[in-house]
Amino acid sequence: MAKLTLNPPPTWQKAVELPVPGGTASVTFTFRRMDLPQLKEFIAKLGEMTDVDAVAAVVTGWNLDDILDADAIATLCTTYPGSGFAILREYMRESMGRPFELKRIADLE
Repeated sequence: MAKLTLNPPPTWQKAVELPVPGGTASVTFTFRRMDLPQLKEFIAKLGEMTDVDAVAAVVTGWNLDDILDADAIATLCTTYPGSGFAILREYMRESMGRPFELKRIADLE
Protein backbone atom coordinates (compact mmCIF):
# COMPACT_ATOMS: atom_id res chain seq x y z
CA MET A 1 0.00 0.00 0.00
CA ALA A 2 1.26 3.49 -0.83
CA LYS A 3 2.04 5.89 1.98
CA LEU A 4 -0.02 9.08 2.09
CA THR A 5 1.88 12.33 2.42
CA LEU A 6 0.72 15.90 2.00
CA ASN A 7 3.90 16.67 0.06
CA PRO A 8 4.06 13.81 -2.46
CA PRO A 9 7.04 13.36 -4.76
CA PRO A 10 6.79 15.02 -8.18
CA THR A 11 6.77 11.68 -10.03
CA TRP A 12 5.56 8.09 -9.57
CA GLN A 13 5.99 4.84 -11.44
CA LYS A 14 3.43 2.40 -12.76
CA ALA A 15 3.59 -0.59 -15.08
CA VAL A 16 1.10 -0.24 -17.94
CA GLU A 17 -0.07 -3.11 -20.11
CA LEU A 18 0.15 -1.89 -23.71
CA PRO A 19 -1.84 -3.66 -26.43
CA VAL A 20 0.40 -5.40 -28.95
CA PRO A 21 -0.48 -7.98 -31.59
CA GLY A 22 -1.13 -11.24 -29.79
CA GLY A 23 -1.58 -9.77 -26.30
CA THR A 24 -0.04 -7.07 -24.15
CA ALA A 25 3.43 -5.88 -23.18
CA SER A 26 4.21 -4.35 -19.80
CA VAL A 27 6.14 -1.08 -19.79
CA THR A 28 6.93 0.81 -16.59
CA PHE A 29 6.42 4.55 -16.94
CA THR A 30 7.49 7.37 -14.67
CA PHE A 31 4.55 9.75 -14.51
CA ARG A 32 4.40 13.42 -13.62
CA ARG A 33 2.21 14.11 -10.60
CA MET A 34 -0.50 16.73 -11.09
CA ASP A 35 -2.64 18.27 -8.40
CA LEU A 36 -6.37 18.79 -8.94
CA PRO A 37 -6.16 22.19 -10.70
CA GLN A 38 -3.44 20.84 -13.02
CA LEU A 39 -5.48 17.70 -13.76
CA LYS A 40 -8.56 19.78 -14.58
CA GLU A 41 -6.52 21.92 -16.96
CA PHE A 42 -4.96 18.85 -18.56
CA ILE A 43 -8.37 17.19 -19.03
CA ALA A 44 -9.78 20.38 -20.54
CA LYS A 45 -6.98 20.44 -23.13
CA LEU A 46 -7.03 16.72 -24.02
CA GLY A 47 -9.45 17.21 -26.90
CA GLU A 48 -6.95 19.49 -28.62
CA MET A 49 -3.95 17.24 -28.04
CA THR A 50 -2.52 14.44 -30.13
CA ASP A 51 -1.69 11.11 -28.48
CA VAL A 52 1.97 12.10 -28.57
CA ASP A 53 1.39 15.48 -26.92
CA ALA A 54 -0.86 13.98 -24.23
CA VAL A 55 1.59 11.18 -23.39
CA ALA A 56 4.51 13.63 -23.36
CA ALA A 57 2.60 15.82 -20.90
CA VAL A 58 2.34 13.04 -18.31
CA VAL A 59 5.33 10.72 -18.90
CA THR A 60 8.83 11.65 -17.74
CA GLY A 61 10.52 8.27 -18.19
CA TRP A 62 10.12 4.60 -19.11
CA ASN A 63 11.97 1.32 -18.81
CA LEU A 64 12.49 0.88 -22.56
CA ASP A 65 16.03 0.88 -23.99
CA ASP A 66 15.09 3.84 -26.20
CA ILE A 67 15.57 7.39 -24.94
CA LEU A 68 12.27 9.06 -24.07
CA ASP A 69 11.64 11.99 -26.38
CA ALA A 70 8.84 13.19 -28.66
CA ASP A 71 10.08 11.10 -31.59
CA ALA A 72 10.17 7.92 -29.47
CA ILE A 73 6.67 8.60 -28.12
CA ALA A 74 5.46 9.17 -31.69
CA THR A 75 7.03 5.88 -32.78
CA LEU A 76 5.38 4.06 -29.87
CA CYS A 77 1.96 5.58 -30.61
CA THR A 78 2.28 4.89 -34.36
CA THR A 79 3.66 1.36 -34.07
CA TYR A 80 1.22 0.35 -31.32
CA PRO A 81 -1.90 2.47 -31.96
CA GLY A 82 -3.63 1.63 -28.67
CA SER A 83 -0.64 2.54 -26.53
CA GLY A 84 -1.39 6.26 -26.09
CA PHE A 85 -4.91 5.49 -24.92
CA ALA A 86 -3.69 2.76 -22.53
CA ILE A 87 -1.05 5.05 -21.01
CA LEU A 88 -3.47 7.93 -20.49
CA ARG A 89 -6.22 5.69 -19.13
CA GLU A 90 -3.85 4.24 -16.53
CA TYR A 91 -2.48 7.69 -15.67
CA MET A 92 -5.97 9.05 -15.05
CA ARG A 93 -7.03 5.93 -13.11
CA GLU A 94 -4.03 6.25 -10.78
CA SER A 95 -4.29 10.04 -10.48
CA MET A 96 -8.01 10.06 -9.69
CA GLY A 97 -7.97 6.93 -7.54
CA ARG A 98 -10.83 5.41 -9.49
CA PRO A 99 -11.65 4.32 -13.02
CA PHE A 100 -11.86 7.28 -15.35
CA GLU A 101 -14.04 7.08 -18.46
CA LEU A 102 -11.65 8.09 -21.18
CA LYS A 103 -12.89 8.19 -24.75
CA ARG A 104 -10.68 8.27 -27.78
CA ILE A 105 -8.39 11.28 -27.39
CA ALA A 106 -9.65 12.84 -30.62
CA ASP A 107 -13.25 12.70 -29.30
CA LEU A 108 -12.57 14.52 -26.01
CA GLU A 109 -13.69 18.10 -25.57
